[in-house]
Amino acid sequence: MSTVRIVEAQARLPFILMLPGVFLVHFICAAAESNRGPFDLPEAESELVAGFFTEYSGMKFGLFFVAEYINLFAISAIITTLWLGGWQGPLLPSWFWFFAKSFAVIFVFMWVRFTLPRFRIDHLLSFAWKFLLPLALTNLFVVGLVVKLGLGFWPQAAALLVTNVAVTVGALYLGGWALRRAQQRAVEERMAQWRAWQQSR
Repeated sequence: MSTVRIVEAQARLPFILMLPGVFLVHFICAAAESNRGPFDLPEAESELVAGFFTEYSGMKFGLFFVAEYINLFAISAIITTLWLGGWQGPLLPSWFWFFAKSFAVIFVFMWVRFTLPRFRIDHLLSFAWKFLLPLALTNLFVVGLVVKLGLGFWPQAAALLVTNVAVTVGALYLGGWALRRAQQRAVEERMAQWRAWQQSR
């Protein structure tokens, strides 16, 4: 796959406007891969500083943080290339648009980190395996089906947007329903344990 061709394919419409649900999956997975909050699991909840980084001091400590932010910029550049039209934009030079879009993605990463609480590892694994993976595979099947129909550009873009939003909203609804059922089951189990404890007294 050529990144140049991916950017050129977004000349009329960025992929984020056709596949917002797939972009959301990619963004969440990129945040988890780069250990950005709320997925910064190498740092324990009880630690006020930076987890295992405390074993290093001085320049080594600084290099770990520089590497983390370089990774953040690299992931933001990939997101810019795949979803935001890369270096394409009106009037201003291409390098300006690429860096502006990349820094906007970095800002969103930091915004999410400062806003949301940290996930527990079991919650993250459950979320990834039970929600993100089925959603990604379903979107892969639906996008392949729409592309195989061979529609024109704008009908295909509209079909991709409608099907992607429908799949994402359906997945959110089913995920919320499953979460409510799990919570209800947990409450019923606690109530049954409490009744058994009351009867044993």
